[in-house]
Amino acid sequence: MVLYALFSSLNDVCMKFVSTNIVDTIFWRNLCANLVLLPLVLRAKPKITMTSTRNHFIRAVIFGLSMVCYVSALKQLPLAVVVAINFSIPLWVLLFAAIFLREALRERLLSVFIGFVGIFVTCMPLFESANMFSIGLMLLAAIGFASLDVFNKYLLNNAETITMMLFGSNFFITLLCLPFFSYTLPSEPLMFVYLGVGANLVLYFLLKAWNSCDISALQPIKYIEFPLAMFFGSIMFADKTHHLIIVGVAILLIGVMLNVWKESKK
Repeated sequence: MVLYALFSSLNDVCMKFVSTNIVDTIFWRNLCANLVLLPLVLRAKPKITMTSTRNHFIRAVIFGLSMVCYVSALKQLPLAVVVAINFSIPLWVLLFAAIFLREALRERLLSVFIGFVGIFVTCMPLFESANMFSIGLMLLAAIGFASLDVFNKYLLNNAETITMMLFGSNFFITLLCLPFFSYTLPSEPLMFVYLGVGANLVLYFLLKAWNSCDISALQPIKYIEFPLAMFFGSIMFADKTHHLIIVGVAILLIGVMLNVWKESKK
């Protein structure tokens, strides 16, 4: 999960940095991710059924719509604000996991609640000048990503391979982007190569972590991404750091460590 947080933050920096439009950014990211995975898929020769095809198409639609909202907001908001709003995902995941996966919540609510107190404190100075429409898009993206997390865990529980989960959604998202694609080469091709590799690594680390325990158990650890986003945002985009951000991060880390302590006892 720590590796997931690191590569996720780096991917956010790259997507905020590239100059292509939203659809082109998503298209090139997923196309490069597919090209990297293609040799593994050809070697594995996975069995493709109508059910798996339908599942990966649904994942692609959810992920594609969420990414449109996410990248749109990412271009307008400070990186720290984007990551902070993304941390509403654990609450949605906890809710969806309880409903659809029958996972227990009682022992994990405290650490998630502490984490959200930290997010609230952190966001107090950031939301004063933020674009409310972009914030709304980020909230929609967070709900979409949370539902996708639960769907991914459902597929893992039903023995879907990680290789096909990586390749399937990338493939269908690439196809869905074609009608809206500008058909021009990007000005930062190496950046999109990294985005493709990084996208695969982010999902791979996430899925491997979920194979070891309940999805809701790992949600508070995602809060580690916030100090990373703060660091990269201050260096790359000159985002200012308010003193309340430091207080909020300290509270976030308390929630993370409480969750790690509880899960390690099991």
